[in-house]
Amino acid sequence: MNALAAISETANGSLANDQLAAFLSDAETRAVVHGVIEDRWPNAILQDGGLSAALGALSQNPSPPILIVDISGSEDPNAGARSLMALCDSSTRVIAIGTVNDIAYYRRLTELGVSEYLVKPVDQSAIAAALDGENKPRPALRAVEEEDSRNVVSVVGVRGGVGATTLAVNLAWIVGHEHQRNCAIVDLDLQFGTVGLQLDLEPSQGLREALENPERIDALFIASAMANEGENLFVLSAEEPFDESVDYTAAACGTLLEALPADLQHVFLDLPSRSVVANPSLLQHSNKIVLVSDLSLVGMRDVARLSRLCAEAAPDAALHIVLNRVGMAAKGEIPKPEFVKGAELPVHHDIPFDAKLAATAALAGKTFPAVAARSPVVKAMRKLTDDLVQRPDVLPQGGKATSLLSFLRKKS
Repeated sequence: MNALAAISETANGSLANDQLAAFLSDAETRAVVHGVIEDRWPNAILQDGGLSAALGALSQNPSPPILIVDISGSEDPNAGARSLMALCDSSTRVIAIGTVNDIAYYRRLTELGVSEYLVKPVDQSAIAAALDGENKPRPALRAVEEEDSRNVVSVVGVRGGVGATTLAVNLAWIVGHEHQRNCAIVDLDLQFGTVGLQLDLEPSQGLREALENPERIDALFIASAMANEGENLFVLSAEEPFDESVDYTAAACGTLLEALPADLQHVFLDLPSRSVVANPSLLQHSNKIVLVSDLSLVGMRDVARLSRLCAEAAPDAALHIVLNRVGMAAKGEIPKPEFVKGAELPVHHDIPFDAKLAATAALAGKTFPAVAARSPVVKAMRKLTDDLVQRPDVLPQGGKATSLLSFLRKKS
């Protein structure tokens, strides 16, 4: 039984207001913390492992009311703190302990929602003051879907073969068909991309020209290049020759996004990892980044590496780690807790593997929910979609389209 599960059990399934868990990295700090909490919190959990252990426990269990975490052992404490706060309930008081003695760093942590930050070496008076201090309110998260904003989601497979494109296509289809929101998916692999193929559509004519000559992009150009798969789902893709060089910049990608119809509330970018590594600024337009991996040792390594790149290129984007095709190679998969610990990041969603469904959908040129709406794979995809879209209680009606979207719909 892990630490947080033990806390939950002591409260018979509900967390008491005075329960506490601490994840520490060294014996000296552990002794100081234990000296403060041993009488007041007799059921407290003290566990070694620091931030990585905390992320592993929180990915499997709800956060306790009070959490003390040593973040000093992380290679990227900023990214680690962001991941930590993403897994904590808004009512959880988080006390971070580290080695960086800098006011700007302290402010970044408090902006993320950390209640208090203590610099090593800590003493009992500092721990006691942090525990007795008033709970600082965590900043309210900005709503993803404001009336005039657009939600740009970049989907990146950490390496080839993890199913990132298939996942992006299915997520966009769910948004367009089931949520009935105006949505576009842009395949930025102009030579090897399969978005159009998976949706049984001809490659778009003009995507390459738009990206290589962004000064030509306007509403009519977009209208001629974009295909509509359905009433609310629009596609930009290409199938360029292998023997021709295809280059585009992050600025061109930004110009393309700005030229899309104003009421396309959601845009999914299918970004090859090789493009992201070569040009990380392609991520700068993202509100959210979905890193897709399998449960492999290589995937674990590359999630850790690419997450750091994402944090540098798009520091304000929310990062979602998704394990895809779980169970595809059961004998070759590493345990999820080991993956979380090695990557030092929480896993937000698991998508199971269904070979029969994948084959049927591929042969039919249809998405997974169009083939098997009630399958476990589709249910997991819907949960991820809801997390990315954050649907409001009242959805705008699809009939409120701009003239450009109306024109695009008539093309079919």
